[in-house]
Amino acid sequence: MEEARSQALAVVTGARSGLGAAVAAGLRRAGYRVVGTTRQPSTAPEGEWRALDLADPADVERFAREHADLLAEAEVWINNAGAGCFGPFSEWRAEDIRAQLELLLTGPMHLCQPVFKAMVARGHGCLVNVSSLSVEFPLPYMPAYNAAKAGLSQLSQTLLLEAPAGVRVIDFQPGDFRTDFNRNLQRTRGSGARLERVWQYLDRHLQSGPPAEAIARTLLAAIQRGHRGRLRAGSTFQTRLAPWGAGLLPARLRRRAHLAYYGVGEMRA
Repeated sequence: MEEARSQALAVVTGARSGLGAAVAAGLRRAGYRVVGTTRQPSTAPEGEWRALDLADPADVERFAREHADLLAEAEVWINNAGAGCFGPFSEWRAEDIRAQLELLLTGPMHLCQPVFKAMVARGHGCLVNVSSLSVEFPLPYMPAYNAAKAGLSQLSQTLLLEAPAGVRVIDFQPGDFRTDFNRNLQRTRGSGARLERVWQYLDRHLQSGPPAEAIARTLLAAIQRGHRGRLRAGSTFQTRLAPWGAGLLPARLRRRAHLAYYGVGEMRA
């Protein structure tokens, strides 16, 4: 993979469970020395761990300062950590918005800068930002998540314009896959039949999707073959048919189809 030197360093944020754990395991099998981040390393499974809370700007600064060696030496860096917040935008508190943006956009961007700088200086490396298919198909009642993931995607697209030939940037956009994401999702205030219907459909889509290991294999194979740029992963419908169909429909019909996908096409409240 990556025609890497033996024990080249790979860092995966949010590597304790789900997609991060599956990606980290695949990188280890490929011969990488893998360092994972989690908020509580003392309770993490066996492996090499560093403490990091991306939602806390002070902790991101501490991590960057104390682990400058990881940021400078990583051959593969994967910004994966994330969580969501669900509810009507009118009911969101300022701290809810701030926490989502810190976790999903500002924190990863802060870490990207020294990692990308080091890769450019040595002329090789692979930086992966895990965004989401919500960049193209926003999730209802998750405005800050959608906005942050879109920002992270645009960061990757911008770095692609700056990266020299040996440095690869991947904007990884998973669709729905089986995970504990919904069980860990924070809910803001708000209620109503429409809100609950969307919640049910979100969970249904996640549980009917492919396992995290399948999504991880898509990313690992892309790293191995030297991919750069956007990379979608998930069901055939979400990654191929829906984008193709969306490109053919006028905006009004795209919105109707989007709402119908979450079971609220005819609901107004």
